[in-house]
Amino acid sequence: MDLTIMHWITQAFQSPVMTAVMRFITGWGNLGALWIGFACYFYFIKKDRRTAVFLLLAVVLTWTLNDLLIKQLVDRPRPFMTHTELPALITQPTSSSFPSGHTATSFAAMMILFACGGHYRWLGLGSAVLIAFSRIYLHVHYPSDVLAGCLVGICVGALCVRLMKQYRLTPARDTSEK
Repeated sequence: MDLTIMHWITQAFQSPVMTAVMRFITGWGNLGALWIGFACYFYFIKKDRRTAVFLLLAVVLTWTLNDLLIKQLVDRPRPFMTHTELPALITQPTSSSFPSGHTATSFAAMMILFACGGHYRWLGLGSAVLIAFSRIYLHVHYPSDVLAGCLVGICVGALCVRLMKQYRLTPARDTSEK
């Protein structure tokens, strides 16, 4: 099923222009750049430090769980390594394929932005979906890697949203002496 989907995407969408666009979009996810950018925006521009901290927490927790634990345990080769008809369309990543780290981080951050409401939820969702699709398009992940990354990211993001809401509802403690 993974290969059928990948071949269909290649046949339906691949072109030099689309490849350039997908390379640009996948770059948003490199080292969590887009999500760190959002955190900086919330911290410095919006003065919403709580959201900035939870965005960064979601990125770090997701990277830790996804890249340092799950990827190491599963150790699945990337599509371009086992299927020569699907060459990597970017610099070949050296880590294993399952689950997609770009996707996991994107969906975790998207959950935080979704909790913010307004246009942030749609910016987060749209960006996460585009980054996820770019990973399949560029032949560096199977669709099942991306789906697993979505699930990891949503779970970590939901945990962070829960913590964020709990933190917001906790009344400030009076530390002054009486």
